[in-house]
Amino acid sequence: MNVLYFGSVEAPYQNSFWKECSNLFETRSVYLFSQQTGHLWSSYNSRNTLYLEYNNKRISSLINLFRQIASFKPDFVIIGGYKMPLSFSCLVIARFFGARVFLWMERPLPTNPFYAFLKGVYLKSYCFLLHGILAIGNDGLLAYKKFHKQIHNLPYSIDTSKFSEKKKINNKKIKFIYLGQLIERKGIIEAVNGFMLNKSQNIEFTIVGGGVLEGRLKELIKNDNRIKLLPYADYNSIPNILSNHDILIFPSKHDGWALTLVESMCAGLFIMGTSDTSSFNEYIIDKENGIKIAANIDNINQKIQWCIDHIDIVSAGGNRNQSLIKNSISNVSFSAQELSRVLSLYK
Repeated sequence: MNVLYFGSVEAPYQNSFWKECSNLFETRSVYLFSQQTGHLWSSYNSRNTLYLEYNNKRISSLINLFRQIASFKPDFVIIGGYKMPLSFSCLVIARFFGARVFLWMERPLPTNPFYAFLKGVYLKSYCFLLHGILAIGNDGLLAYKKFHKQIHNLPYSIDTSKFSEKKKINNKKIKFIYLGQLIERKGIIEAVNGFMLNKSQNIEFTIVGGGVLEGRLKELIKNDNRIKLLPYADYNSIPNILSNHDILIFPSKHDGWALTLVESMCAGLFIMGTSDTSSFNEYIIDKENGIKIAANIDNINQKIQWCIDHIDIVSAGGNRNQSLIKNSISNVSFSAQELSRVLSLYK
């Protein structure tokens, strides 16, 4: 079985996933870009990975995509989004060569009714040529089931073996962390302001990431020595960074999945997250292995205090999270097996 994946830009978790899949079937990955703002990772440099560099080579990118599909002769083509450049071209070329084609997508961003209607019309037309949809989480499944009858839940996954057993929480210094882009949609400003409302000296907050709000955050936290701002972390260092913290604060206003939340669970962290985050909805039970927050200052402050007052629940919930993820479909080995199982249904 040959499987070709076409996406926008590679990510380390995708590399782990396709490497695991290569133990089960032949794989090839084709990406529009080798680098992209907000996705500052090192390239995989595998013989089974191609970067089209679409921005500078649009015509040659289409030709190279055609050549990759023609030479690899995939049984299945998985496309990582219907709105990205060359997505529809990939669909048509794949069908021309007899491949079965699937979209792999997160729950979409909310939008105004008129644009949502136009998007729905286009997506229905697109889906008419598909064999199925791979939805990232149950939120994605619910969002897309009206567009296609053949839909399967396949969340993004991680290499859980990289995450060591969680250390016991030090009650004298509870460590919160945010890891991700510093942009408005992620609610990071609300998280910092909510944290600063709490005057306890037994808590710390580490912010790891980069983005347009970086300058504003530096100014905001300059007089609070409990908060530190660190740049983007190398992907391989994330398990170690997370292992030195206790609670993830993730007040996103929309996330179609949020792999950071899953990684934090695997590192044994308790989760403060929103119902606007699909992986939170997938895995978290309120006040058991995480706590639901709203992206506003007062609510975040209240929930930080709840964590301080219920540290035994926080500790037990973090331990539960680690076991939960390692035994779930978010474990890359189980995820690869699930994709193999799903595709075998269409042979």
